[in-house]
Amino acid sequence: IIVQIHYYGRIALPIFAFLIVEGMKKTKSKKNYIIRLGIFSLVSQIPYILMIKGMPVGMSEVTEFEKILRIFNHFTSLFNVGFTLLLGAITIYVLEKSKKEKYGFLNITILIMLSIYISETFGFDGGFYSYFLILMFYYIPIKHKVKQIIVMSILNIIYVLYMSIHVKGNFFELVSLYSVQLYSILALPIIYFLNTDKKNKRVESAYVKLLKYSIYPVHMLIIFWIRLMFFTI
Repeated sequence: IIVQIHYYGRIALPIFAFLIVEGMKKTKSKKNYIIRLGIFSLVSQIPYILMIKGMPVGMSEVTEFEKILRIFNHFTSLFNVGFTLLLGAITIYVLEKSKKEKYGFLNITILIMLSIYISETFGFDGGFYSYFLILMFYYIPIKHKVKQIIVMSILNIIYVLYMSIHVKGNFFELVSLYSVQLYSILALPIIYFLNTDKKNKRVESAYVKLLKYSIYPVHMLIIFWIRLMFFTI
């Protein structure tokens, strides 16, 4: 079950990236959108770590200060994909603001390089791959399907090769392991069927928005509970 969810996650990630771009384009307030995304990322952090690492262990024979430090390090050892999406949303915001500035190109280049460094250094889920997916959907409109397929294929190949070289082990075995990333291309047909061009004048209530944002952290808590109940000895 957990392995199958991992496959679904590869398909879901490009959809998240696409929706972030669409959300930033259509929202009435980009600042409020970024704030909501930041809150969403923070709320999702503990469920994310619980899903992939479980609870911290080895806490019985340490001082209270060491417990607090270990708990903090445990839950900040990696960061959920919300933080990567947040970086992408901030980048889009700066891109829109910098189009007419004299040093806009330089500022954007620095921001992109800094965002890649942050996502890779702090272990943001998806890293540079997720971040470049957001940039791809921003710069290449959905009507240019062939370009999107080509660019996304190149991104996937680069990611597989990068991870296979970056991680210690047999290169060919690692290529086979990380080739699961190629399943993400299956997200494109789903994205193309998403009707984002038609204007939807219906205003969503705060409860509907809360429900949509809660799906990600809640599903991770469910996975953690399943592991706790059925896969632990």
